Amino acid sequence: MFEKYTINNNLYLIGVSGGPDSMALLHMLYKNRLNLIVCHVNYHTRKESDQEKDMVERYSKLYNYPFYYLDAFFDGKGNFESWAREKRYCFFKEVAHKYNAKGLFIAHHEDDLLETYIMQKRRKGFVKKWGFNEKTTIFDMDVYRPLVRFSKKDLLNYCIENNIKYSIDSTNFERINTRNKIRLDVISMMSKEERENMLEEINLKNIELDKNMNYIARLLKKEKYYVNEVMNLTEEQRHLFFYEIITRECPSLVKKITWTKIHEIERILTSSKPNLFYNLTKTRMIVKEYDIFFLSDKVKPMNYAYTLLEPSSLDNEIFSCDFRIDTAFLKIYESSYPLVIRNAKKDDVVTIGNVTKKINRVFIDAKIPMNNRINYPVVVNNRGKVVYIPLYNNDIQKSIANKLKFVIK
Repeated sequence: MFEKYTINNNLYLIGVSGGPDSMALLHMLYKNRLNLIVCHVNYHTRKESDQEKDMVERYSKLYNYPFYYLDAFFDGKGNFESWAREKRYCFFKEVAHKYNAKGLFIAHHEDDLLETYIMQKRRKGFVKKWGFNEKTTIFDMDVYRPLVRFSKKDLLNYCIENNIKYSIDSTNFERINTRNKIRLDVISMMSKEERENMLEEINLKNIELDKNMNYIARLLKKEKYYVNEVMNLTEEQRHLFFYEIITRECPSLVKKITWTKIHEIERILTSSKPNLFYNLTKTRMIVKEYDIFFLSDKVKPMNYAYTLLEPSSLDNEIFSCDFRIDTAFLKIYESSYPLVIRNAKKDDVVTIGNVTKKINRVFIDAKIPMNNRINYPVVVNNRGKVVYIPLYNNDIQKSIANKLKFVIK
C-alpha cells in the first residue's frame, strides 16, 4: 500500500504525536524504507508531554530519521484545537519548505473518518467531501492519510504485535468536546457491520457529491451567471454552486456560510427588483443586474470633478471625451462654460425634452447597473444644471456619445 510513495525516493515529513496511531504509521513507513523527517509538537498540556517527545525522538534515532520538534505554549486565548492545528501545520510547512519535502504523512484512520462524518451530519452545514480524502492540501502542502482503512483497534494491535511503545492521551477519555463524545459514545459502541454500513453510506454520498460537482462544473467556469440557469438547479446543486463560487472568491467564508445566507442570496436573485446586491465581506459582494449576477468588489464613491474651462478634451482613469464640436444640439453653448464633469449625485435631475427626471430614474430606464451608478459621469453647466448624461442604449444616444468621443472606462 505504500509502494506509490517510494517512487523516486522522495523525502516526506511525518507528524508523530507519540500515540499508537502515529507510532504505527512511523513503523510502517520505516519498514517500507520511505525517506522521512520526523516532526513532533510538544504543547506542554500534560505531564506526559515531555516523555512523549523523548520517546518519539528515540524512535527517530532508532530508525535513523532526522527529528524536529516544536515547543508550543497556549496562552489560553481562543480555541485550543484551532490554535494547536495552526501551530503544527505552520511548523510542518516550515520544515517541508526548508528540505523541499514532497509532502506530509499524518495518522488519521477509519475511526477519525467516521467521527468526522458524524460531526458533519450533526452540524448540518455545507460539505464538499463527506469524511475526508486520503490526500488533501493544507497550508499549500500535500498531506497524505494512508491509514483510512485501518481502525483504531487495528493500529493498537499493530503496535502490540510489533512491540512498539506508544503513549495514550488521557484527555481522549474525557467528554470535553464533541469529537471525544462521538468517539466514546458512538464509534466505540459500533459493531463491525454498523461501521461497514456507515462507510458505504459515506461512499454513496460522495458519489452523489461528485456527480453534482461535475454537473455544475461548466457554470463554475463563468464569471457571470444567469439567474434562471442557477435557480433551475436542484437544491443540492444550487447549494454546492453557491458554496463553490463564494469560497473561491472569499476563502475567509469557508466555515461561515450558513443556510440562512444561501436562502437570503436566493431571495435576492429571484426578486422582481432588477438591481440588488448582497454583502459577503467588507470588500466583496454579490451583484444582481436584471437576469444575471456575479461577485464583485464593492465600489467606493470617488467624488471626482473635472473642469472644462472651454471646449476641449479630457482623458482620465474614469472617462475620456472631446467637446471640440458644435454642441448646440445639447443646449451647451460658450456661455455654458466652464463645464464640470463629475459623478452623479442622488439629488441630480435632468431635463429631457419637456420632461424633468431624477437622475436615478434615468439610470433605471437606461438599465444602468446599480454598481455602476455610484461613479457614473454627468456633465454640469456653470449654473449647476445637468446638461448631458453619456448613455448608450439606443442609436440616438450612441450617436451623441460617438460625436463627443465619450467613453466610460
